[in-house]
Amino acid sequence: MGESNETSTELKELFKDVKELSKTYKSLGKAEFVKSGSIVLDALLGGGIPKGVFILWSAENGCGKSTGALHIARAYCMQGKKVLYLDYEGGVNENQIEGMGLKQYLYDSETNSEGPFILFQVQTYRDGEAVLDKLMSKVDLVVIDSMTAILTEKVKTSSSEDVLPGIDARVSSTFMKRYKAEAIRQGVSWIMINQIRTKIGMSFGQQTYDDEAGGNALKFYPDIRLRMKKAFKGSLEREEETANGKQKVPFGAICTIYAQKNRYERPFIPLNLSIIFGKGISNEFAYFDWLQNEGSIKKSGAWYNISINDHTEKIQGQNNVVEWIQSNKVEIKSYIDNKGGYKLLVNSSEPIDMHVDDTIGESSSLYDEDMVSGQEFTTEENSEE
Repeated sequence: MGESNETSTELKELFKDVKELSKTYKSLGKAEFVKSGSIVLDALLGGGIPKGVFILWSAENGCGKSTGALHIARAYCMQGKKVLYLDYEGGVNENQIEGMGLKQYLYDSETNSEGPFILFQVQTYRDGEAVLDKLMSKVDLVVIDSMTAILTEKVKTSSSEDVLPGIDARVSSTFMKRYKAEAIRQGVSWIMINQIRTKIGMSFGQQTYDDEAGGNALKFYPDIRLRMKKAFKGSLEREEETANGKQKVPFGAICTIYAQKNRYERPFIPLNLSIIFGKGISNEFAYFDWLQNEGSIKKSGAWYNISINDHTEKIQGQNNVVEWIQSNKVEIKSYIDNKGGYKLLVNSSEPIDMHVDDTIGESSSLYDEDMVSGQEFTTEENSEE
């Protein structure tokens, strides 16, 4: 009997200490998500951007990595959340910010002192650490654009001819190790933009292959690794008048994206992600893909036959079909819902909620932004898709 009382006392002491420690250190809990503003990314990630995770987003050049990251930043701001964007490449400019609708959210000490989108153009790890040490715990999302553009102090002060093998990989490992535990505790998500580069085989007979830059640390620390490449015939084009006359010019890219590593949803399931240059991620093209796979849109040459509920249409060209989807978005979303919803895996996944949540302000337009409106569709598309 005495032994039983002693065990009970020990358990009480144990759980008392656990309760005290739980105030400081996070234990397992239900995953919380923030909408990314893209139905494709939300499906890939299990419902949105999980809180307190590191996401590595690697892609080829020209795919629209920064545009995608800025689109997510805007979705966060629309939901009343704060974003810290560290632009190591120095590529984000005022025209891009204005074109993507971020101008109203951009912090400015004189004109918008409470702006939730905080942008700093920095150069070295030390610069980033000075900003992160003060601000990381006070924001909801950190974007690093990009990991491969960050300089170490040694590289900054050395000659371009000096060989410093592996220094970026070693420093980036320490950099992520320093902030990851705190990001988990504070529920701050990170999106780290990275590049896919071609490596040359070092042994006889070995072919070239694509790999993520930055060493192995960048592969182990993130909870989610997204990989994106341009799809086959992945250029979105329209006819415009140029100095050489009327010709087709690209206005966006269709990319294949999948998760190489994912702790919140099944990995290695590719989806199409359409990015409109200077505007953001298009959900209309995602609806188009869903309707075509479901059989409601059927292609015949350059024409598309649409059959939704009792409505039928015959439209020439993919761009014009997307314009029609944009004009009938409420009906399209209702139709998709009635057919089981937009899912990563039709038989097992939960559908993505495409409707308004009045508790987060402007969320009604998270999936309804007209990314492809206006001049994108001023001309007919006569060639085959």
